[in-house]
Amino acid sequence: MKVTKIVSLVAVLAFFSMGLMARSARAQNVKLGYIDSQRIMAEFKEAQDAQKKLDDIVQQWRQERDQMQQQLQELQDQYQKQSLLLSDERKREREQEIQNLMAKLYEFDNQKFGAQGEVYKKQAELFEPVYQKIREAIDKVGKDGNFTYIFDVAGGAVVYKAPDQPDLTDEVLNVLNKGVASSGK
Repeated sequence: MKVTKIVSLVAVLAFFSMGLMARSARAQNVKLGYIDSQRIMAEFKEAQDAQKKLDDIVQQWRQERDQMQQQLQELQDQYQKQSLLLSDERKREREQEIQNLMAKLYEFDNQKFGAQGEVYKKQAELFEPVYQKIREAIDKVGKDGNFTYIFDVAGGAVVYKAPDQPDLTDEVLNVLNKGVASSGK
C-alpha cells in the first residue's frame, strides 16, 4: 500500500516535471536539426579510407584462414585415402594432427573474428579518429547554427521530421572536408 503511494507520487511528479520542461522548451525557442550519419560515413574520405584499411586487413586474415582450411581438407583427404593402409599408431598420429589443425583454425577464427576479436579492436582503432572528427564537426555546426538539438536519422530514433527541418548533413560534410583539406590529408 505504501509502495503504491510512493510510485503514484513519483509518477505525478514526473508528469509535472515533463510539463514544466515542455513549457520551458517552448519559451527558449528550441532549434532542431538532423544529420544522416550513414551518409556522412559513406561520403567522408577519411571514413572511406579507414573502411578500406579494415577491409584489406580482414581480407588478409580470410586468406590465412582459407589456407589453413585448405591444409586441413588435404590432411583429411589423405587420411581417408590412406586409412586402410596405416597402422593404428600412424592413424592416431594423423588423427591428432587433424585435431590439432582444427583447434588451430578454431583459435584463429576466435582470435580474429570472435566477440573479442582483433577485427573489432582494429575497427575501433581505425574509426575512433574518424568518429572524433565527425563529433567535432557536428558540434561546430550546432554551435554556429545555434541548434538546441541535432538528431541522427540513420539511428532510427527520429520517427518523424517536418519537411522544414534543416538537414545538416551537407554542412557537417563541408566542415569535415574543409578540415581534411586544411590539414593536408
